[in-house]
Amino acid sequence: MLDRALITLPLTGARPIDSYDPRFAELADAVLRGRYIAAAEGAARLLGERFYDVRLLSYFLYGVVVEQGVGGLTWTLSVVRALADAGWQGLGPVQSQQKHIKASVRWLFDAMSRRLLHLDDDPQGRARFMEEWDDTSRAALIDAGEALAVQLDGLGDLNLAARKLVSALRTLAVAPPPPLVEPTPPPAPPTVEEEGEDEEPAAEEDAEEGYDDADDAYDEPADDSDHSFDEDSDHAFDEDAEDDPDPSSEAPKRQAPPARAARPRLTAPPLAAAPAWGELLERLTLFEQLVEDGATTQAAVVADDIEDRLNHFDPRRYFPALFAGYYAALAENMSEIEEAWEDRESARWRVLRQLYQLDPERFRRAR
Repeated sequence: MLDRALITLPLTGARPIDSYDPRFAELADAVLRGRYIAAAEGAARLLGERFYDVRLLSYFLYGVVVEQGVGGLTWTLSVVRALADAGWQGLGPVQSQQKHIKASVRWLFDAMSRRLLHLDDDPQGRARFMEEWDDTSRAALIDAGEALAVQLDGLGDLNLAARKLVSALRTLAVAPPPPLVEPTPPPAPPTVEEEGEDEEPAAEEDAEEGYDDADDAYDEPADDSDHSFDEDSDHAFDEDAEDDPDPSSEAPKRQAPPARAARPRLTAPPLAAAPAWGELLERLTLFEQLVEDGATTQAAVVADDIEDRLNHFDPRRYFPALFAGYYAALAENMSEIEEAWEDRESARWRVLRQLYQLDPERFRRAR
């Protein structure tokens, strides 16, 4: 159970933590994989050491909401209100504090809103949540959310995110409980007949099952068994499409390109990423949804934000773990490197730079 006592307000005695600390990357990776409790537990260990960083706090608070339901949500809103009242005093990081606070608190609000609107995806979590979801707690939460939105008025994205949370609470207040559905028994596993146990099937049955008489191996499925091009499918051919001039040809059939919704979406980077990566993915998805819904003005707002992020793309912000080793080595050897940088106009430097661009391996061995 996550211990709420780790957050005692006002925050005092905070210790700074490096933004490129690899522990941030580990927590961000857990969040991207949906392991919110694990991320919250990792953040709790660092908060226990007085690393009062808003990024750690947002992971911890959301973990409390997921784990502790209505009580956790009520407590989380009270913590955010108290921090906002105090002007976020004692909350790191010191560098670019306001920027990090806005990004992390907005992520927290958005995550809580999604949680409330998709409780049905987690039956156990919904059951725990609804145990405390009575008229009193419902009214108190909506009031707290509205008060928080008013408190954050003028802070742009934070105010909008708080109002979206209030909307999610109101939606849950009027939503009927999900219908009870009898679980569907899993299908029986296919039976495999031993060789020679039965008579060989007729040729017609072989053709229907996709077997080849010669070597008993699977052929390509027949045309009428390929549901990729059913009339109701998004991938169906046009009626006016050109007919195959030779239906008996063994050349592979051309397939229509998959619909956009069927194309794979990158949901996690190849390396552990910071929360900013998850935010960028969320905005890309949100933009496509708004376009599909015909909400052009909202889509334009999101597109403007995406373009700004891409135009000022700093890979260090998105993939801190990738650069941690580089900056650690740079810090340890800064004096010698600075001394070498002063010699950048020399002939030796120019020759080494050319070699570096032409043959990195020989450059590495050059002394």
